[in-house]
Amino acid sequence: MCKHFYQRVIYLEIMSEQDSKATLSELGGRVRAWRARRGMTRKQLASDSGLSERFLADVESGKGNVSINSLEAAARAQYFDS
Repeated sequence: MCKHFYQRVIYLEIMSEQDSKATLSELGGRVRAWRARRGMTRKQLASDSGLSERFLADVESGKGNVSINSLEAAARAQYFDS
């Protein structure tokens, strides 16, 4: 029974990691699309939000992990840019 428990835990960890990657990828695409609709360059968004261009590039490509605070900073910069 113990063996099955550990197999299940490992399976859930793998699935959770795959779900996280998919979520980050989708979120990054949305950030990129939102920035493009606003007509902002990544450099402008970085300057206005206080986030680095490298961080934004990682987020937009789905490689960077993002906090709620970072998303809020990017959203505020895009909202007030208009």
